Amino acid sequence: MGSYLALTFGVGLWLSRRSRGSVVDFFVGGRALPWWLAGTSMAATTFSVDTPLYVSALISRRGIAGNWEWWSFGLSHHLLLYLFARMWRRAEVVTDVELTELRYGGRPAAVLRATRAFLFAVPINCISIGFVMLAMRKVVEALGLLPDLSGWMPGDERLWAVVALSIFVLAYAGIAGLWGVVATDFFQFFLALLGAILVAAFALAEIGGVAELKLRLAAAGRSDILQMTPPPGSESLPFGTFLAYLGIQW
Repeated sequence: MGSYLALTFGVGLWLSRRSRGSVVDFFVGGRALPWWLAGTSMAATTFSVDTPLYVSALISRRGIAGNWEWWSFGLSHHLLLYLFARMWRRAEVVTDVELTELRYGGRPAAVLRATRAFLFAVPINCISIGFVMLAMRKVVEALGLLPDLSGWMPGDERLWAVVALSIFVLAYAGIAGLWGVVATDFFQFFLALLGAILVAAFALAEIGGVAELKLRLAAAGRSDILQMTPPPGSESLPFGTFLAYLGIQW
């Protein structure tokens, strides 16, 4: 764990020189990120500590088809990529809300920009970060690290563990800017992907393989959990989610 954190911080320090030139260098990597690095970073962001816990619970409740709750983002993300990304680059904005004032102009655009910035920065971000913090605490507990901390940390050791990790991430992200974040994301993505594959392999071996898994699900009356498409009328149908998400981004 210590070696992993040291490597992450080292990458941030090494790339910090790329982010010292200007605000554009810090926040958008000088607009020089290669597409494969930016794309992997986006994928890694959705592979955060909270996502495996959330998706596992989703499949447990609604089966594989429950993933349409976020698979439905795929089409809207493609529209964003091919229709809007080129406009953002051409406008040379630093943030997406900056595009609002360029697109609409005047006082109404400023109000819209401020409203969207507030919604994303305060309620939405606080909920998201709180969800990540809770997941991070659960992982720390599952790894059995808390008993080692309780001997020399006053108060609730779970709180101290989350605070320490948050300060660490804030430090390397603040030093390195976007380049440091996407570089560590690239490394973390493949590490997390390898971990997920190993967990799946060990889990299948433990239960006796896919055939045994299907037999046990059938015996429990949960054969539908392996279906890829939701039944008609299911809450997992993607259309409402897709339209809402596309509307918000538009």
